[in-house]
Amino acid sequence: MRGEIPAASHVPGSRRLYSPGQASLKVVHNSLLFLAAIVAVVVLLKATTLGSALGSDSVAYIAAARNLIAGRGLTRLSGPTGTKPMTHYAPLFALVLSGMHVFGLDAIGAARLVNALMFGANVLLVGLAVGEVTSSVGLSLLGALVTLTSPIMIEVHSWTMSEPLYLFLGLMGLYLLSCYQKRRRRGLLIASAVSIGLAFLTRYVGGSVVASAVAAVLLESGVGRREKVRDALLFLLFSLPPMGAWMIRNLVLTGGLTSRQLAWHPIAVSLLKRPLALVWEWLLPWEFSHPALLVTCAFVGLLLVGGLVFFFGQLRKRDAQSVCPPTPLSRLHFIYIAVYAVSIVLTICLFDAATEINNRIASPVYVSLVVVLLAAVSCFMRSRWAGRVAKIGVYLLALTLVTSYVHRSVRLVQELAVIPRGFGELMLQQEGGLEEVRAIPAQTVIYTNNLEALYIIYNRGGYLVPETFDPITLEPRSDFDQWSERTTTAVESGRAILVFFSPDHGEIDPWLTPGLTELVARNGVVIVGQVSQIVPRE
Repeated sequence: MRGEIPAASHVPGSRRLYSPGQASLKVVHNSLLFLAAIVAVVVLLKATTLGSALGSDSVAYIAAARNLIAGRGLTRLSGPTGTKPMTHYAPLFALVLSGMHVFGLDAIGAARLVNALMFGANVLLVGLAVGEVTSSVGLSLLGALVTLTSPIMIEVHSWTMSEPLYLFLGLMGLYLLSCYQKRRRRGLLIASAVSIGLAFLTRYVGGSVVASAVAAVLLESGVGRREKVRDALLFLLFSLPPMGAWMIRNLVLTGGLTSRQLAWHPIAVSLLKRPLALVWEWLLPWEFSHPALLVTCAFVGLLLVGGLVFFFGQLRKRDAQSVCPPTPLSRLHFIYIAVYAVSIVLTICLFDAATEINNRIASPVYVSLVVVLLAAVSCFMRSRWAGRVAKIGVYLLALTLVTSYVHRSVRLVQELAVIPRGFGELMLQQEGGLEEVRAIPAQTVIYTNNLEALYIIYNRGGYLVPETFDPITLEPRSDFDQWSERTTTAVESGRAILVFFSPDHGEIDPWLTPGLTELVARNGVVIVGQVSQIVPRE
């Protein structure tokens, strides 16, 4: 069936966002959403006046983009002068950054512009999604406003990371899939599959979006089993090839699908409270404490119980005129929250024990939670339990949240505009880079505690100083002593030098042997080597 299907016969909840005589309301609503998107772009550009924040992952994307432009393929630095194929990260963000070279933008400047545009697009998509699940212009605008003013979203988009692009492609793909489930037009299913497939190509955890979409297709009510299986297979046919091609490339070049190794890493108990701390941070600006933990546990418990009762209870109802039938898009976001959370837990347990549960990692849950919670608010406001006092309470809560967000975001934007985060702050602190580091001869090997800072600030490669623990598995290194001895010998012979960025207390002391000394300690950089290696300032 390629034509329109009557809403009441197939799709639960056939309320329209606009009635046939509300063309002017549609124009005003769309105009306000686009205005919010434009403001979001301006806000992000203001916050990144001195450049986007730069982290370790940022350097990997920037290096891959620069190497691709230089004809070396999607590669990462390896040692002082070599490169290796990039496999630890999915490639799409680096490909986008390299593509911006045609407009004369370096990868760092390209990332700033791309993520600002993605912030605007994501504000628009959240507003459209909320309008779709609530059939309310007011709640649609509230969803866009919450996303625009959210300090979480502003900070996530201010980093040179792949999350903004991933959020855009994921939100777009889920929205298109919900449109297909309402209208049964095959082109919408294919477009959704392509968008979600590209989200998968942006982050490996994007496989959770693919899984969520397939689950939603197979669980769809009112559709025959044969048609559901056919739709799921068609979706996989158009969503998996990009990542499949990338995995084949990795296998051919490196003999493995990614650089991650399958191994069991039990989750520490202390890590389990981090998601609750994030929820607290999303709602309130105060420090997370033990009483806050109890309140957050109760809040999350109510959300889970209420969500399960609502969605699964409504699925059992046969009354098409139910007050709060779940829409295709609200079901999609609810499923995605669960699948994404499980995928993060599996990633920590099986592949990368060093994965942090922070706002960056949790940002997909945040935007989906905005959609689901506003769907629940809409349901409550239309229910028989929503008296005048209850509705006023909901309005006051929304006003309080937005006011808190605006206050926190204004302060955050002001801070980011003056002091960039990550290596951006280090670059500013070093006034673009110390001449003593730049003057180190090209043939001298640099050992450092921060390879990313060495590359991003000085465009130099090197080796890490010996670490007692593996940063991925968090297990002790069996070869630490041999590694440390080789490094010390190289530095004492004059063939190498040590460069530390913002070293921790005591990090330098083990290297201050009789033959080595502190040559430079300035602007967050400490250079350790032989006295004969001192490089005078220009």
